[in-house]
Amino acid sequence: MEEKYEWLWLYAAVEPRTGACFFLMLPAVNGDCFELFLRELSKTEMVKPGARVGVVMDNAGAHRSGSVEWPAQFVPMALPAYSPELNPAEQVFRQLRAWLSNRVFESLDQMGDALIEEIREFWDNPQRLVRLTYYPWWRQAVGNIPSLKPRASISGPKTSALGPTLSASPSPSHPKEHFLESKLRAHLACWGLRFEHLTE
Repeated sequence: MEEKYEWLWLYAAVEPRTGACFFLMLPAVNGDCFELFLRELSKTEMVKPGARVGVVMDNAGAHRSGSVEWPAQFVPMALPAYSPELNPAEQVFRQLRAWLSNRVFESLDQMGDALIEEIREFWDNPQRLVRLTYYPWWRQAVGNIPSLKPRASISGPKTSALGPTLSASPSPSHPKEHFLESKLRAHLACWGLRFEHLTE
């Protein structure tokens, strides 16, 4: 008998204040798949035209790949090393693991179908995601991010479904201001599901 493994990777982005989320199942964790995920995320309603979106993520190699082309409105924000507890998106995977544990699947496709059904719970009940991911310390931190006084390069405060935002062009000469123009919103993480089967 020979053991064989197949992998399925779930990429996830979560906005804790609203429970908005985006998931994509991909065959690997690498720069190409990560870039595809970012590109598809940028097309969703989570990202409003002209809005700057802070993307909070861990230091996985795919996230740091210099070959990844980031959508212009995304601002990458890396967490400290070895700190998954600081990423609210990890709570999504903790819940999914609890739902899928101790179950037997005939194939990787069947596992993927079961995963989609569990994810549907988050789509149908965004407040469940809010309860899972909107940490009190994160709520306080986001509330304390100072806003800039309008400059010529800023179009001024706007309101989106995800709250107030500032639309601005990159300002290399003002890196601190460029950071402040970005509201922390999307949290990224990925999770691998391993399907094991025996062959003669």
